Amino acid sequence: MNTIASPFSPNRVSWSGENPGIYLRESAEGKFTALASFFRVVLSPHGPGKAVVVCAAPDKAAGADAGNFVLSDNDKLARWLVSDFLSHFGAFKDKPAVKSLAYLKLDKAETRGDVRSSWVESISGGGHKVEMSWSELGEPVCVDVPPAQSATGRHQMYSLFINAGAASLVVDNKKMPGGVFARPFFGRDTGRTAFLAFSETWLNPA
Repeated sequence: MNTIASPFSPNRVSWSGENPGIYLRESAEGKFTALASFFRVVLSPHGPGKAVVVCAAPDKAAGADAGNFVLSDNDKLARWLVSDFLSHFGAFKDKPAVKSLAYLKLDKAETRGDVRSSWVESISGGGHKVEMSWSELGEPVCVDVPPAQSATGRHQMYSLFINAGAASLVVDNKKMPGGVFARPFFGRDTGRTAFLAFSETWLNPA
């Protein structure tokens, strides 16, 4: 007799939403020159909210003056996302900038585009403005990532990824240096250092 697997996960939802990112490098194997990760969370222990984490100088232990800051409309949520999730992401892990981030109030966030061609997240607040742009978008890919392969090493993660062939990060009207390059993508070589991530849900093991 065949056993039908249950469609219900036994794990507890930690948060759910969107988390597109742009990680610029000086070369395919070179250092990251600028990093940005945008969160649009619809469900979490700290409620909903939006936050953009910007590291314009990833290797500097300096705050907003160096372009290392967070803009958010839910400070408690933003600090939790950074401490429990983003600080474990490969591009951000052990970066001096992450430990010196300035947390500032987000005033406005706008989304433009169509995921069939290009996408823009524009965020402002705290005297700063950030524009993240993705283009040359690829085909959407759904992933179900077990804890052992997830960034935190303890959460299961579901998401819909769309990798971008090109992207730009503009901070306070200054275009950040660096380009988009290939990166490993859960065992495949199809990933890019700029991507859209929709329907992203992180689960705590039961």
